[in-house]
Amino acid sequence: MATYQIPIVAGVFNEEVQAKNAVDALRGASFGRDQIGVAMQSSGPAVDRLSQDLMNLGVEENRASYYYEECKAGHIVISVRPDGRDDVVRHILVENGAHDYGQEQHSENSSSVEEAQNQAQN
Repeated sequence: MATYQIPIVAGVFNEEVQAKNAVDALRGASFGRDQIGVAMQSSGPAVDRLSQDLMNLGVEENRASYYYEECKAGHIVISVRPDGRDDVVRHILVENGAHDYGQEQHSENSSSVEEAQNQAQN
């Protein structure tokens, strides 16, 4: 099977409403349906292929496995082919509550505490 090197920006959402809002924002920013992928546990067999499908697009194996495990755990994974607009995609995903590979999940309370600590240090 061929492996392509297509840049993918992805995010993991804990709540379906967050993922829906992110997709709506991406569509509002002129990203086409062919650029946006959504994987969730209810997708059935597609979830089982998620890791391999992402690796076929050039996503590193450990990162693809992370998205697969997150999806199996009941989270929603949104992947986007940004076509050079990586920063726009990342901003939209994060603004709507996404976390990504290599990032710790934070509750709103822990984020507020960290912000207060950072302000106190400045």
